[in-house]
Amino acid sequence: YSKIPVKCDGLYDRFEKQVVEDEMDGNYTVYTFYSGKQKVAEITDYGYEKTVSGITVYSSNISTPDGVYPGMLIKKVLAIKGVTGYYNDGFRLELKGYYIDFETMTAAGSKAFDDAYLKGTEMKLSSTYFNNTSKVVSISF
Repeated sequence: YSKIPVKCDGLYDRFEKQVVEDEMDGNYTVYTFYSGKQKVAEITDYGYEKTVSGITVYSSNISTPDGVYPGMLIKKVLAIKGVTGYYNDGFRLELKGYYIDFETMTAAGSKAFDDAYLKGTEMKLSSTYFNNTSKVVSISF
């Protein structure tokens, strides 16, 4: 992490480093990358072998191989084959190893996610579970 460039033209122009104190799991460091005032990405360093275990992307300029990007309408994401819903510290969508966080769900969506989680069953997704304007907030991988 000491070799992170101060900026990367076309991606970010600065980054901030914050140590988060966590009594339960131990302290960790979050690197947040910005382009102007827009948050582009975050990398969390838990101190495991000095490797990046994951990155969260917030910029609409970055997409998955299937074309999913922050800001994309959820109804378009749901049209992609292989998208599933699951619970892991919150409700998310998953597509080929990419974890998709989204804006609000409808009451029917919250109930369906809750029911699937409580029963331990696979989530059957429906566009009625999301508002017509619901978008992708971030993608983690």
